[in-house]
Amino acid sequence: MQRWSIYIDIEGFSSRYDAQPSSLHALSAIMEGIFFIGRRCYPEPDDRLFAHQLGDGFIISGDFGRESLAQPVAVAVALMRHALLGGGAARAAISEGELADVVACYPKIVYDAMDANHHGAVRLGAGLMTLFPVMGTGLINAYRLLDRCRDAKGSLLLLDRSMRAQLPSGVPVRELESALSLDWLHADFSELRRVNEQARFPQGDFESRLRGYVGSTSPSDAWVTGTYASLALA
Repeated sequence: MQRWSIYIDIEGFSSRYDAQPSSLHALSAIMEGIFFIGRRCYPEPDDRLFAHQLGDGFIISGDFGRESLAQPVAVAVALMRHALLGGGAARAAISEGELADVVACYPKIVYDAMDANHHGAVRLGAGLMTLFPVMGTGLINAYRLLDRCRDAKGSLLLLDRSMRAQLPSGVPVRELESALSLDWLHADFSELRRVNEQARFPQGDFESRLRGYVGSTSPSDAWVTGTYASLALA
């Protein structure tokens, strides 16, 4: 079954990791945000979330197909804002596809050696190999959406064009050549307000936070132009 998927990561993580601890703080904020949203907002089987870390990012998916994108858009917007309050800027893309546990397809000798107490880990004597258990078009499509968006840079929330009709009202949209860019700074709709309230996320002046981030990190002109254009900032 096709499921929505979000890929989200931290902008400039590799280039700023050594010099700016805020990159790790922003990653921690996303991780914390996913934890609170999953525990407090979507804990039941009908709307549960699945999240998997990939380096400085996460792939997040729902359990079933949905006619509305209110849930994934609310999750993505809330996480991007939470990362900003954590001192960093995120980028994200929403697409759809299949995700499956592929561990059983790995070599039998590796599968049999997996530590029952640490799923996804294989002992290498005193060392350790960790395995990523999920693969599929949901991950590939969301990541590819960010990768192929060459006409805009910055802290963007992208949406696959084919999913536009499923957008909730209250989400400003900008047309790009290869995707739709959603205004995560000014979006306002009922599911987002519910997520923020139930997850107990602190709110604030996100525009000032973003401008402060730009002033403190001095990203490229293209990054600033792309971010501000997508968020209708002067």
